[in-house]
Amino acid sequence: IRAEALWRESGTLAFVSMPDGRGRVVDDSVRSVAGHLVKVRAVSLAELLADQDVDLLKITIAGGEHGLFREPERLARVARVYVECLLRRG
Repeated sequence: IRAEALWRESGTLAFVSMPDGRGRVVDDSVRSVAGHLVKVRAVSLAELLADQDVDLLKITIAGGEHGLFREPERLARVARVYVECLLRRG
């Protein structure tokens, strides 16, 4: 288990955690927000899979999946992918 965010590039990722459980990525320059501002280390899919196989890749990024999987051939080292998604009606 890795305590990092999987993102389209490696670095630092800032996001806002809301009391109702929602969250969103924000620009790293944001200083004041409604909610709790959290900064975490982010790794790219290329970095994560550079030297290891992965049994299970669990992803919950609500809309960022397309950007993450721009290079789907990188998933060759992943045995299973679990993606949570939100379906909107109307």
